[in-house]
Amino acid sequence: WSITKRLTEEIALTENLTLRLAELIIPGKDSLQKIADRHDRRMIPDSIAWSNEPLKADTSATLHITPFSPWLMAILFLLLVIERTIAYHRNQ
Repeated sequence: WSITKRLTEEIALTENLTLRLAELIIPGKDSLQKIADRHDRRMIPDSIAWSNEPLKADTSATLHITPFSPWLMAILFLLLVIERTIAYHRNQ
């Protein structure tokens, strides 16, 4: 493998230099991907999770979105007030 262009930051980013170097270092990509697929416990694949397309009814049923607890926000606010009070009394 040889570099045929002048190596600049822009060329490295546009030509995906890091991915091409990784392919050279790890040539057995298919065998590693099979092992990763066998041990993968995700509910939906990345391609569906990160796509901009709307989810179908069967895939959106598997997603469970839990809102953060309002108690957690109150505790964080209380800790901030306590920390600022202590800092004020210590003249910091």
